[in-house]
Amino acid sequence: MRLRTRKHADFREQPFVISKPQVFISSTSDLETERQALAEGLRPLFEPYLFEQDRARAASPREHCAEMIRASDAFLGVVGSNYGSHYSADDERSICEWEFDTAREQHDLPLMMLLSSVDESSLEPEQRRFRSRLEDFHTGVWCRFFRSSQQLVDIARDSLMQWMIEHLVQRDASSRKRGQWLRRLTAPIAIATVGGLGAAVAANLVLDFLSATQLAGLCGLTLCILALLFMLNGMEGGKHHGH
Repeated sequence: MRLRTRKHADFREQPFVISKPQVFISSTSDLETERQALAEGLRPLFEPYLFEQDRARAASPREHCAEMIRASDAFLGVVGSNYGSHYSADDERSICEWEFDTAREQHDLPLMMLLSSVDESSLEPEQRRFRSRLEDFHTGVWCRFFRSSQQLVDIARDSLMQWMIEHLVQRDASSRKRGQWLRRLTAPIAIATVGGLGAAVAANLVLDFLSATQLAGLCGLTLCILALLFMLNGMEGGKHHGH
């Protein structure tokens, strides 16, 4: 999960503040009721991004839209029966389909596509094609379907919460794996360090290569390396115990 961080006003008291996960909401403008319901239903735990609530700025809508998709932690696409405006004169995709393609290019950005349960006859031809593309078993995405604004909010919130839980589980498993590798490496490194020190002492007794000060410094360095290894091992174990 790509959680964004921002600096606190007084960095001496609180250097960084983790903001709520930002969710980019994509849909045609005719789904205004659904968009507002999503914004209200997600806001306690997430930061929904709606283009109509953004301020005026110098960047073009295309540039800023792409930037906000890349900056978001999740992409939520709401697909109804209308296809929407074309992206450009040379590109017959709708803006919503372009947003979906832009989000899909971000391989670490979670995609959640929610499709309205409507009669096939009410779909515009281009929208029927787009929905077929989304639902394709081989190249599409795992879609969910809704019949009302409330059901849309419930499904979206549930999907986002499950995504966050899956991320925490994966992060915990990754941390546990790092701890296992650290514990496996501690003993060999410690043995190699002590063995190297023993070899240095033996060489010193035979060749008188090291002075007493140098030998004491080498012993101190060895002890520091061993202490650091066991301290890191203990921190990793304590971190896992805390989870």
